[in-house]
Amino acid sequence: MTLPVISADLCLLARFAVSTCSACITACPHAALTMGDEGLDLTAAACTACGACAAACPSMAIALNGTEAPAPLDRPGTVAWLACPRHPKAMGKGLCLHSLGLPALARLWLGGLRVLHVATADCRVCPDGRGVDLPATVAALNQVLASRGFELLTATNTAPPPNAAQIGPAEVPRQPSRRSLFGLRRAAIDPRPLATLQAMNVHAAALYATVPRIDVASCSGCDACIKLCPENSLSLIKAENGDLRYGVDPTSCNACGICADMCGSDAIRFDQFSPAPTPLALTEFRCSGCGVSVHVPMEGPFAAGGLCPTCRHTGHHKRLFQVLA
Repeated sequence: MTLPVISADLCLLARFAVSTCSACITACPHAALTMGDEGLDLTAAACTACGACAAACPSMAIALNGTEAPAPLDRPGTVAWLACPRHPKAMGKGLCLHSLGLPALARLWLGGLRVLHVATADCRVCPDGRGVDLPATVAALNQVLASRGFELLTATNTAPPPNAAQIGPAEVPRQPSRRSLFGLRRAAIDPRPLATLQAMNVHAAALYATVPRIDVASCSGCDACIKLCPENSLSLIKAENGDLRYGVDPTSCNACGICADMCGSDAIRFDQFSPAPTPLALTEFRCSGCGVSVHVPMEGPFAAGGLCPTCRHTGHHKRLFQVLA
């Protein structure tokens, strides 16, 4: 059994001291992952390598030597099937349904999958079965697909047709095909399949799995969320006429929560399966209290009065005085 390996370079808890991410801890059906003094702790005896932690990790910081993700289809087409490791049909290529998160299904759909036949043991009595909800994940993907006018994905427990390809873990070695004998390689695995899908056929009504939104009533214009967003989903836009705006591009947002963790005014929230918001207009001025140049939402409470959010909050500008020579 391959135990999870956590990359400190990718793990949000290791990269950002303010991060409150607990996605892998929440997803683990055996409480094998816990928060320690120096980051994540893994209880090896409790881990079954089901892949739930890797599927839940927003930054793809957890790997299980390939068992956390489905391999690309050898024969991209409309129909394929998979079996969980405990099913007799697995034949050494079992893949726990825990590993089929939204990015994994997006990758399979991009590879041509349209009908997924699933052969599983009884998840209700399986020790790894807590929290498995493949129909809900498929329905979530279909919201993104339908909003773009794409063909939907169907998941079924019926027997697959004889010519259906079997989906297995990414690390399972496969017999060389005639294509590989002629020097043609299999396509590289897209590391951001959901972002790739969400960048396709974009229009005003297209839905995104996670959409960060900025509350104009709370935002102080500090730019902390923009500076620290690992996926560059938030940006400061300057138009040709000099107008400033906060832009939100949910294409690559993975709901890591760093923007919300950094926001001192609790101005960030996340919507699920929602269209992209319009850019947020900002107004720029020089604070009459401390003289610093600031920008804040034009429709927010900090736009009036001529004071920056810090001066407005602390009131220290009232104690300023001028020293005359």
